[in-house]
Amino acid sequence: MVLINSGRSRICKDSVGGINKIYLFSHINYSRSQIVLNNNVLTSYPATTIYEFEVENEPIVSQKQNENEGGKYFDLDISFDLVKENKDA
Repeated sequence: MVLINSGRSRICKDSVGGINKIYLFSHINYSRSQIVLNNNVLTSYPATTIYEFEVENEPIVSQKQNENEGGKYFDLDISFDLVKENKDA
């Protein structure tokens, strides 16, 4: 298990809400006992390669519920602009 709660005690200095980083990783069906939450905050997750991206704008999220012969399901779309990487710096 990897603990991911470091840095949680940092204070927001500008009091502006929003998202400035997005973390992406492959979906794996872990059991509920492998994912630890504390008051709805993720505190532990099985060892996984996680990619961090900085975003320039507020991500746009839309969710639609659909239904077919197999039952109900959700389509989730998210779009965002990534900060350009500066390899010369």
